[in-house]
Amino acid sequence: MRLLDPARRAAPADLLLVPGIPTPNGPMHLGHVAGPFLRMDVLARFRRLCGDRTYLVSGTDAYESYVSLGAEQAGATPAEVATRYHREIADDLASIDIVPDSFIDPLDARWADRYERWHHHLLDGLRRRGCVVSRRERVPYGRTSGRHLAGAFLAGRCPECGSPVAGTSCEECAAWFSAGTVLDPGPRLAAEEVEWREVANLHLRLDAGPLARALARDRLAAGHRSTVERYLEREGHWWRLTQQAGWGVPAPGAGSPPAVFWTYGLTILAYAALCGEEYGRLSGRHVNAHAPDSGVTTVSAQGIDTLVPDMLTGAGLDLLRPELAPYDHHVFNRFLLLEGRKFSTSRRHAIWTRELTRLVDRDLVRYHLARVSPGDRETDFRAGDFAATVNRGIVQDLQSRAVASWERLREPAATLPDGRWLQGLDALLERQRAGLEPARLRLAEVAAALDAWCAAPSGGGPGEAYWWLKGAVLVAWSLMPRWSLAVWHALGHAGEPALAAFWRTPPLAPRRPLPRFTPVDPGRVRRLAAAPTGHA
Repeated sequence: MRLLDPARRAAPADLLLVPGIPTPNGPMHLGHVAGPFLRMDVLARFRRLCGDRTYLVSGTDAYESYVSLGAEQAGATPAEVATRYHREIADDLASIDIVPDSFIDPLDARWADRYERWHHHLLDGLRRRGCVVSRRERVPYGRTSGRHLAGAFLAGRCPECGSPVAGTSCEECAAWFSAGTVLDPGPRLAAEEVEWREVANLHLRLDAGPLARALARDRLAAGHRSTVERYLEREGHWWRLTQQAGWGVPAPGAGSPPAVFWTYGLTILAYAALCGEEYGRLSGRHVNAHAPDSGVTTVSAQGIDTLVPDMLTGAGLDLLRPELAPYDHHVFNRFLLLEGRKFSTSRRHAIWTRELTRLVDRDLVRYHLARVSPGDRETDFRAGDFAATVNRGIVQDLQSRAVASWERLREPAATLPDGRWLQGLDALLERQRAGLEPARLRLAEVAAALDAWCAAPSGGGPGEAYWWLKGAVLVAWSLMPRWSLAVWHALGHAGEPALAAFWRTPPLAPRRPLPRFTPVDPGRVRRLAAAPTGHA
């Protein structure tokens, strides 16, 4: 045994986990949650279970162009839209028991100054290293609106796969490109005459060494690496840092007309540095987690649609040594589909997180999303599969065995469980640990270990009911925190489940029923997809 044996357990590690930085222009649907956020939350809970000092830090991208677009469509200011949906996104995450240790709002006084200061500090650092160049380029300009068509305000088709795009990235093939290579470019909103104007913007020069290290990190899949390489072949070894827009952090010395920092350029670096700084504050160590000698393992989880900017800005962090270093691990996931099609509010094809967790116990949602969590391939959320899986695996198998075990208990087990039985439990925990290696997160392995524990034959000896329940808490905790915490407390333990407390046998809590799950009705879940109440 390794994880259950205190003498063989590894020394505690320090980790900073940063899931995706969502755009605050609407609430979060299941597709948003099932990728980076659930993956990082499950990893955080498991590593804390093992005794590691783990911090989950995220936030929203208040200056993304879709915030400006949403504000214009709603007749509001960008700040109003960003502030409203930052709160809604935090509530969406909390509704499924994902609560980051810090959830950064760049417009909030707690972070605004530091957020902007990091932009300028990092730009100065890159300039001192000779890596920042002002380059002139042609960009589309709308004569009626009087604005440069950047980001969400630019429509066209992808130069690689031909799919419709907004801005300079493609959700279909994950390609990124400059405005000048967009096919059939035009305005996203009202039709207007477009002209091309020459402007100056700051770009990061991508040196070969840092770029090669970025592409080699985490055994980047060949298909992912080729996506980045195609960008470099088409656009050259440059990555944008600024753009012309009316909403954003002003970029001094960027050129004419005035520019703001691009959220997929220097802002990614600034966010990484600020998250690293938040680690220092939360941990009390007062060291930036991205400092090369911090001793902290840093992990970023993102959707495949940000593969190119994350890889190329990772090379930028590499250039900032010795002050900062790139993430130790970058993991990406494909998209979660809904009944075989992409989530889409415009087509009324979405399930919003809070809508579902009002209808179905959040532990059941987390468990099934882990089973279908997208990794290297797209996966599908289907209401019928969801109901069948959780009704059989959790409502029937886990719940019936847990209730039967609890009803047999009158006091903690007086004897230790059988050694072979313990080896089986340790093997399942090890399976979860392997599935949660930061280089490649496989939540389905975590769920499979819980399924195996539910199906495991008896064999714990006289105290089987007690030890089975305690083992169930350990393997379920990262997926089903509410149920696990209730059982853990019923067994007399305080705080969150921990491997270090496994062998303790405190008096049982005063007798009360264990929490019960209500079976899922697939028809009611399907109706949520047919009439989503969220906003784009």
